[in-house]
Amino acid sequence: MLKNITHKSHITVTLRFLQTSITVHPETPSNRKALRIAVIGPPNVGKSALSNSLLNADLCAVSKRMDTTRWNTVGAITENSCQLVVVDSPGLVGIKHARDIVGAHSESTVLTDPEKAIARAEHLLVVHDATLPGKYLSHRILHILHRHSHIPATLVINKIDLIQRKSDLLELAKILTNGIVGDQKVATERVRLGKMGQVNVKDEIKLHTPFEEKDEKWKLLYNRLMNKPTYKISWGETRKLFGNECGWSNFDQIFFVSALTRKGIDDLRTHLQSLSHPLEGEYPMNEDSITQKKPRLICSEHIRSEVLNHLPGDVAYNLRVNVLEWDVTGEDENVKIRIVADVICDKLHWAHLLAKVIPNIEQDVSQHLRNLFAGHIEICIRAKHGKDVIGPKKID
Repeated sequence: MLKNITHKSHITVTLRFLQTSITVHPETPSNRKALRIAVIGPPNVGKSALSNSLLNADLCAVSKRMDTTRWNTVGAITENSCQLVVVDSPGLVGIKHARDIVGAHSESTVLTDPEKAIARAEHLLVVHDATLPGKYLSHRILHILHRHSHIPATLVINKIDLIQRKSDLLELAKILTNGIVGDQKVATERVRLGKMGQVNVKDEIKLHTPFEEKDEKWKLLYNRLMNKPTYKISWGETRKLFGNECGWSNFDQIFFVSALTRKGIDDLRTHLQSLSHPLEGEYPMNEDSITQKKPRLICSEHIRSEVLNHLPGDVAYNLRVNVLEWDVTGEDENVKIRIVADVICDKLHWAHLLAKVIPNIEQDVSQHLRNLFAGHIEICIRAKHGKDVIGPKKID
């Protein structure tokens, strides 16, 4: 199905929106529903890949490295008279980490955008990586959940395709939920896993200590930190508060998924649609649109993510992408999108390293863009050092 989207830059491009179902009966405002969803979690747990799977589109840039997502990306999928507005947010990190990776002040988008995503959210998807060695939720996530306990939340345990023993997933789920899901206790045996792995029985730690059993010093710290957004609190403070907590007792559901293989994604999407609320008027976003994000920015983010995939981290994180041209010509089946982008390299040997992998990057970026934009994609990526273009690439 072909969809059109018009951007503020007055460029109209054709998007390919892969819908999984068709509404048979004519839609009226009275039967429209919607739900705003914030996807949150630590870095590199698969939030962007999960968002793409929910949206049926390669909207969010994905790479194998941390900090690929540096600001919120808003996408929507409209089917069965229901629109899900999904906000993919940067991984929750500390102030020092954000300063190191973006070289900016502490209130950069890496820090503030997760809170902005939550501010308008009606439901939270908390993404956890099933392959992580620690059996606990991040203390940054726990601070978010406590601060926004009025917003319903679902736990999504991702990357289950990498887990051989499925019994490990059940044990992990019990720990991350404190044995409670949807206000119902989950039958569970005593476990001997804490944040340091296996422990002796005499040293066994509780999965969860109720608030009323906490000491007064902890309660004072809790009350103080609940009055601050997470991005204004140091890493050490949230760790001090929630470092001994493993899970959250207020998840409404748990889903085991693989964003890579799409296992469990349809069930998760159906669950979110069941939570949507009736609308009196129009959908939050145009029902023919996947996103309001500018095509140039989408392209730039995909180039950067593939640079992160193909080059060593100490090089890739220091390169900058500049989309010089975005030209759309032709109509209908003859649409052609021509893209020219420079990747700025401050060091000459970085440019030479990049030039060697540019053909692979162009191929991968084209694949992502073909999932979004209907038409022929022609992309030229150049490694640039100063005024020099490194490698054989030339613009015709």
